Amino acid sequence: MEIYLNRDGQQMGPYSLEQIQRHLAEGSVLPADLAWHEELPEWVPVQQLAAAVPAKKESWFTLNRVVIGSAIWFVLMMGISLGIFYQIFQDTKNNRERNARAAKLGTGMGALTVVGWTVLWLPWAA
Repeated sequence: MEIYLNRDGQQMGPYSLEQIQRHLAEGSVLPADLAWHEELPEWVPVQQLAAAVPAKKESWFTLNRVVIGSAIWFVLMMGISLGIFYQIFQDTKNNRERNARAAKLGTGMGALTVVGWTVLWLPWAA
């Protein structure tokens, strides 16, 4: 939605609603300034326009949940890795085989960690 502003007969814009709300919070747009967009029959005060906008729906992915989920995911991946590394070193006798198996495990666990953190952080970042 393109919104135009009018202050003392001087027309400015177009602006998005987010831009107007940001400028209103900064004080560069006054609540008494007039605003208009295609759906309005006449100019209205910016304050009235900003108040008519519904509040954003809060996402389930809050920062606290994402951080806690990341910590749990990290501890889980480390626990699984340590258990498998222990099994590798107990099960294999020569260092060459141990190193090869440990490298494959490290790559796999790294990939799982990246996938887990991506699933946790991307919805919150959006």
